[in-house]
Amino acid sequence: MEKIFVESLNSNIAVIWFVMAIIVLRKIIKKIPKKYYSFLWLLVGIRLFIPISIKSNFSLIPSVKFFNVNDLYGRRFEINSGIKGLDDLINSYISSNYYEGVTVPAGTMIEVFKILSIIWLIGILLLGVISIVKYFSIYKKIQTAICLKDNVWQSEYVTASFVFGLIKPKIYIPFNCNKGELCYILSHEKAHIQAKDHWIKMCAYIILIFNWYNPFLWIAMKLFSEDIEMACDERATEKMNIEEKKNYAKALLNCNVSKKQLIFVEQLFFSRNIVKERITKILNYDKPSTIVVVFSIILCVLMALCFLTDPTSSIYSSTIFKLMG
Repeated sequence: MEKIFVESLNSNIAVIWFVMAIIVLRKIIKKIPKKYYSFLWLLVGIRLFIPISIKSNFSLIPSVKFFNVNDLYGRRFEINSGIKGLDDLINSYISSNYYEGVTVPAGTMIEVFKILSIIWLIGILLLGVISIVKYFSIYKKIQTAICLKDNVWQSEYVTASFVFGLIKPKIYIPFNCNKGELCYILSHEKAHIQAKDHWIKMCAYIILIFNWYNPFLWIAMKLFSEDIEMACDERATEKMNIEEKKNYAKALLNCNVSKKQLIFVEQLFFSRNIVKERITKILNYDKPSTIVVVFSIILCVLMALCFLTDPTSSIYSSTIFKLMG
């Protein structure tokens, strides 16, 4: 189990660079449609579970083997961050403070990683159980829902609209939902279903649960949740005029997301600030020009080349750094 945990650590450390790059892009390039940022977050998940190592001179990941599994069974333990100065500093400190040459028994670190792997498993089980309990709690409450039309259901236990179910997803709305705003609310939820967001979110939650110890992934999940909602707003309002957009924004504000209908990990990310940001973007959103679309696609391709691939050697020998130099 400790070997699996070390490999998980290596994957999580490598993906941190990808997460930080997307965070920086979100701050400096704001005119890109949110669906492209949502796509980049999906690539982060692929990076964590990619089955093969594809090496490239374009890779900006310093190292994919921060920890060496073989060191667990040896007398010395070193890190390989891919940044020489940092490696020399940390490894020199470890060597001078924790090793006494051959007197150190082989496999000293394996006991440490056994304990860490047990803590890792406990965290996975705890978050998994909490999410499953929450899911079935919602499922039990909506069993009394009444069908309004097609796959739209009303329930007294629902305080805000949401999509529930995977194979045959249904839209649940409260009984007191304003009839004039219903078409806008349904357009948003139908846009989620059309984009398979209910499947994407479930996969994202599973990835987060298995990698819960990485704080950068919690940040990534928060930002991904925001981007996927705003991408849905863009799809739903793409063909609306300004008056319809105002009505859509009003419906969004009146039928705000309720924590009661969110699973555990999603509850942690809910914020009223994102609702204000969404409304602002809805009212100011225009269909992106061809130039913006082409630029967005090129950016996604470059990010995939730089962060879905592994370095051939040192990061400073990569093609990107040579071009910059």
